[in-house]
Parts: sequence; C-alpha cells; structure tokens
Amino acid sequence: MELRDELQALRALIADRSAFLPGDLEKVTAAIQQNWMAAAFQDVSDECLRRYFSDHLKVLSSLSERCGKEGEDQIQEALLSLIDGLLDSRRSLLNENLFCPPAFIRREFARIGEHLKGWHCPLPSIPSDWLSVFLGSWDSLSLTFGQVRYLTVFIVGLGKARTEPETLCYLVTENFNHTGLFRSLTLTIKGDDLADLARLRSSLRAIPVRQGAAFDPSWCTLKEMIVGWLDEEIALRHEAPATLQEKLHLNTSVAHLACLLRLFYEEGFLFETSLTRIFRQVNGNIRTKKQSLISEGSLSKEFYATDQHTAGRVRDLLQRMLVRLNRKFFP
Repeated sequence: MELRDELQALRALIADRSAFLPGDLEKVTAAIQQNWMAAAFQDVSDECLRRYFSDHLKVLSSLSERCGKEGEDQIQEALLSLIDGLLDSRRSLLNENLFCPPAFIRREFARIGEHLKGWHCPLPSIPSDWLSVFLGSWDSLSLTFGQVRYLTVFIVGLGKARTEPETLCYLVTENFNHTGLFRSLTLTIKGDDLADLARLRSSLRAIPVRQGAAFDPSWCTLKEMIVGWLDEEIALRHEAPATLQEKLHLNTSVAHLACLLRLFYEEGFLFETSLTRIFRQVNGNIRTKKQSLISEGSLSKEFYATDQHTAGRVRDLLQRMLVRLNRKFFP
C-alpha cells in the first residue's frame, strides 16, 4: 500500500456539513487512525514517514483553525482528537516546528494553568512582571507544537519553585530562552555592582542545562545569553573610556536598524553571537538619521519589539534592493 492523503474523506465531510449523518464523523476518524497505523508499518524510509505524518498534522491544524472560526464544536473535538493521536503515537516522526491551531493552544493553556494557582513569582519586579504576563496570556500567542509541549512540562515544575534562587535555577536548567525574559533579567541586574555581577556569573556557570530543553530551539540557551551578557558587562566596567571615533551615518531609523539586525542575527549572517556585544558595537560605531548616539537600551527595546509597520518598511527596503540586484546582475 502506498502512502496517501488519508484526510480526503474528512475534508469532504467538513465541506458538506449539511449531509452529516449520525456516526459519519466517527467512522471517518476511525478509518484515518487505522490507515495511519497501517502506514507506520510500510516499507518506506523514516524521512518519508516524517513527511507523511507531518503533512497530515499540518492539514489537521489548518482545518481546526478554520472550524474554530465557524464554531463547529463537534468537528473541532474530532480534529483535536486526531491531532492528539498523532502527537501521542508518532511524535518522533512529526515536525514539531509546525504551528498549533488556536483551539489546541487554548485547551492546553486551560489544562496546565491549574499548576500555577496560588503561585507567586519570587523574582525581582521586572522579570516577575514579565513572566506573570507571559504565563497569563500565552494562549493568545502563535506557538509551535514543540513550544506548547515544552510549556506544559515547564509550567508544572515552575509552580514548585518557591524562592528566587530556585526559580532562576529552574529557568536556566529548563532553558526558558525567551528573549523577553532575557531582556527583563538584564534590566534588573544591570544596576548591580561589579562584585555582585561576578558572583552571579559564577553561580550561573555552575547550573547545568537539561539536554534538549529549549523554549525556542533556534536561539542559544538562556544560560549562554545571560553569562555572555555578564562577561561583556564586567569587561566593559574594567575598560578605560574608548577614544571617540567617527561613526557610520545610516539613512534609517533606530527601529528599522534594529529590525535589520534581528534578521541578520536570526539568519546567521553575523559571526558575533552575543547580542550585548552587537548592541555595543552599534552604539560605538553607527549613527542613524536622527540619533547620533544610539543607546543600548533603545536598540534592545526595538530589537525585541519590532511591530508590523516597522517590518513592512524594512520589507519594502529589501524588495527595492532585490529589484536593483536583479536589474544589475540578472537582466
């Protein structure tokens, strides 16, 4: 038997809801599950199976999102049940970087939220406020299946942390490497004296990171982020003031520059992996259309909070560059 699209009958059933008969949905979903089980034993490569099951997960997610907008509770329940079946039995063959449908995220958010009842974050106010807002609203975010799986495990353990050292240790060990958390932590410790920074760096270096744990696998670990920032901060405080030099003047805004930097960083265009060092190099060597001095704080803020309007302006710039490139070199 060749691997094929097992969701054809389900799509047809959803498209023609008026023709629903009692038991139709149950029959179709049962047939899908049986065919999935048979497909798993076919003489095909793991890569072929990954593509097969991941494609089905992607289609189910799309159908769930569409039905969620139309309020089809019975269909939504069946779709989520099929998604659960794939995740429970074929997770190793799935692309967990696919985005979850909103209904799946809302259900997991409601289920796991029980573990944080009565829990108060013992961290200082800035990271505590950020973490509280995130934990109370992640059901409204676009998250991948891998991120939701991570959060459902992470939150259970976080609810057991009672002191500031316990909480920080847990965040590092479980590698909650959200850039928003990193920024809130650096804003808090930036005012500490040199001895406190050195002690914190030493204690962080001693904390192990659980292998494979990551909220965002595309970013470095939270431990690497904070220790790297501390290395730079401590080194900077030891350095003598740098000699003033002429800066490169760019015809753009800080927001647009930050968006471009983020693209370069996330695409691996920059060899430098320390965001703190990148922000400092920009601060010391670049000026924008309206600002001769770009503070690390303002650049960091724009880097982590790029809005759609800014992204749109940067996209227009990149498209104009592409048109020019094509005209010059690919006539």
